[in-house]
Formats: sequence, structure tokens, C-alpha cells
Amino acid sequence: MTVGEETAELAPKDANWVSAELPGITATIADNIPYWKLKTQLLGGEGAATDFAMGLGKYYYRIENEAQPLLQAQIAILDQDRNGDGEINWMEAALWQHDRLRTPSGKFDPLTLTYTVINDWVKPLEEPAGGYAPPVTTFAQTLDVIRSVSRATGNARQYVVLVGWQFSGHDTGYPALNQVNERVGGLRGLRKLIDDAGKYRATIMYHINVNDAYQRSPLFDRSVLQLNREGQPYIWSFQFKDGPPDYRISDTKQFRSGYFQKRVQALLDLVPVRDAIQLDTFRNTDISFGPGENIGIVAETTYGGKILDWFSARGIAPSIEGADDAYFGKLERSLHRNIDDPFQLRVGSDAMLSLATAARKAYRLKRLP
Repeated sequence: MTVGEETAELAPKDANWVSAELPGITATIADNIPYWKLKTQLLGGEGAATDFAMGLGKYYYRIENEAQPLLQAQIAILDQDRNGDGEINWMEAALWQHDRLRTPSGKFDPLTLTYTVINDWVKPLEEPAGGYAPPVTTFAQTLDVIRSVSRATGNARQYVVLVGWQFSGHDTGYPALNQVNERVGGLRGLRKLIDDAGKYRATIMYHINVNDAYQRSPLFDRSVLQLNREGQPYIWSFQFKDGPPDYRISDTKQFRSGYFQKRVQALLDLVPVRDAIQLDTFRNTDISFGPGENIGIVAETTYGGKILDWFSARGIAPSIEGADDAYFGKLERSLHRNIDDPFQLRVGSDAMLSLATAARKAYRLKRLP
């Protein structure tokens, strides 16, 4: 972009990364907190832009009275054509930024096929006349899927995400995570699936929601919910027909109180979680402004990062489902639903690459004698 051709901005904008180009060089800036936003702004009042500024976002030394790491900045002036395309531009800055991220574990490399198996879908809260609909895929049938994928891909590594493995189906039982769905095989069937899946280089993952809570479910605790100014909990959705609302749990409250650690440890004590977990609806934009509270996006982002670190410290690679780009450097995998910035591909495309690789391999196999 040529700055002089753009309309200047009155206020800076948030950015995950930023670079500026001049003939023969490109410049970029970064800090030591991977989920902290940078600022970028075109300068020049209300007319055509005359200059370009980039810098660090607002820093908070204390969050919920807890001291944070001191903010550090790095500025890079790059004058080498690192990717060999004959230009020195934003790609050199992107590669420099990429180098600063921690090295991924390799669990979700492009040759690993990661996919979801729906075990049991959302059902009414109370069993309807005639009974619930049958499960979609039992644990025994899940092994059949794994076996078929192994044959089609030449025994490629697999990560298999189970959805509806708990309580009575998908998104049921929250905030508790410590009951296996009997309708699809129960604890014994799940443990057998885990053992048998290993024969096909397949690792079982679990789809869980760590921010959802139903009032009539086990471990419901109103003190960790996100509250409005009147002290009433925010409603996230209505997951069940004629059922109670699904309330949102504050990452700040649940991590600081030990509530998160308690219920997730109950999951780890119940079922073998080998080395990966998938978090659905894991967001960093929620707030809780009940009486005596002032928990905003900054606190939720910070303590959301601590939740991801908690899993990583136990050898469990955290992944999320949504297009949440706020945790660069802390996630092993992200199923981005909407990608409008090609730079985000560096952290968001594992699943699609794996699927494409497996599809190509399966096509080649069909052509072999």
C-alpha cells in the first residue's frame, strides 16, 4: 500500500501483527506476550495519510490485582530477501514473526488426519414420548470408522475428536465433565476404543466446553458465572428444547477460584486423555460486571491464556474450534471458520492440510494394483 493514497485514521486499530515497507527494507514490531494486540494507524488527520505508525497495545501491569510479566518490545528492520521471491516486503516480516512463536509439538502435522466423530447429538432435556433418538455412532462403531480411515490413508496418523461422548450427548452435563455417555458404550466401551484405536495409530480426543453451565447439571456454581450490572447471569443460548438457559462461565473467575482445575482434573481422572483436547466456544471477549466486579476482555484474555497453559503444562495440546486469533503462540491447533488474513494460516490450517493430504493419498491408493 502507498500511504499517501489512503485515508488517515483518527484512532489506532488493533492488529495481531503489522509491517511497513520502504524500498529495500521492511520493518515490524512484536512484544513478549503472544496474545497481546499491537496498534497500527495511518496518520494525517482527516485527509490523505502522510505517515504510518505501529506500536504496542495498552499494557496492564496488574490484572485482578495479579502482577503480569513486564512488557518487552522488539523492532526488526529487515533487508534480506529471505523467501527468495525477489522482493523485500511483508513476507519477510511474517517469517520473522513466525520465528518468534514456540515450535509446535508436531502432533497435528499435515500428514496427520484430524477429524470429528459425532457419537450422540443434542436431545431434549427430558426424554420424549417414544424415547430418545438412537445414538449416531457408538464407541464400537467409531472403531470401524478409524479402521476404514486407516485403510484409505495407508495407515496415516489420526486424531479422532469425540463429540457427545459425555452424559446424554453433545453439550450435555456441563459444567461437569466426569460422566461417560452410557448410550454409546459407557466407560468400559470408551477405554476399549482407546486401546484398540492405538493399533491404527489413532489417538482419541475429547470435545469439551469449559465455559458452559446448566443450572440443573452437576457442579453448577453461580459464583463463577458472568454477571450483568444487576448481578444476573448472562444467557449464552438455549441448547435444549424447553430446557433451561446455558449460562457462560468467566475464565477469570473459574481459574482464580480453582473451579476450572477441579472439574477438568475430574475429567483427567475419569478417562485417559493422552496428549490433546478440543475446546469448543472458547472465547476471550466475555465480561462480568456484577456488583463489586469489573472483569473485562483484558482479564478474560489473560486467564484464558492461563487455561491453555494449564493444559500445555500437563502435556495436553489445547486446540479450539472457533476463529479466535487472540492466542498466537499458545495453541497447537485452531479450526478457523473464517480466515480473512492470510497470515493467520500459520496457526489455523492444520485440519484442512491433513484432510487434503489424506484425500490425495487415498486417491493414489485407489490407482495402485
